[in-house]
Amino acid sequence: MKILLISCGKNKTELPKQAMLLYTGALFKLQLQHAKEQNPDRLYIMSAKYGLLELDELIAPYDYSLIGKDKEFKIEWSNNILHQLSEKNVDVKTDEFIILGGINYWEYLIDHITNYTIPFKGLEAGNTLHELIKAIAPKSKRLF
Repeated sequence: MKILLISCGKNKTELPKQAMLLYTGALFKLQLQHAKEQNPDRLYIMSAKYGLLELDELIAPYDYSLIGKDKEFKIEWSNNILHQLSEKNVDVKTDEFIILGGINYWEYLIDHITNYTIPFKGLEAGNTLHELIKAIAPKSKRLF
């Protein structure tokens, strides 16, 4: 099974929305569009506050980030993501993962996932944005 994980975004709506509509930043929207183009079997959002989210899951806006959290916190957060994946019958040993997001979201996850790719690994947000635009533009005229 092909599993795609994308990170949440800082910019959000002011009212509760489905997870895929709550995050309003360009980087998140491009990650979501690119993720959908990969035709994954499953697509989840990794939220700093809520953990693993379904796209249509209704959530309230929040101001919370993994940035600045210590290693122990990020390990615990990653373990929660792994537990939530397991509850959804996702197998981190046999399923294929594509991870779109910053290091804060995957740094302690990948030690437990056998088959993964991080297409924009090592890129700053601005460069990731540029690479996403290049990847999407040939396929679509609509970027958001």
